[in-house]
Amino acid sequence: MSNANGKAEQEIVTSMHLLGRQ
Repeated sequence: MSNANGKAEQEIVTSMHLLGRQ
């Protein structure tokens, strides 16, 4: 469960970074 949570958080962070770049 912890692994899944960490992955989801990483995906959100990546999405935010991509949005910030745009």
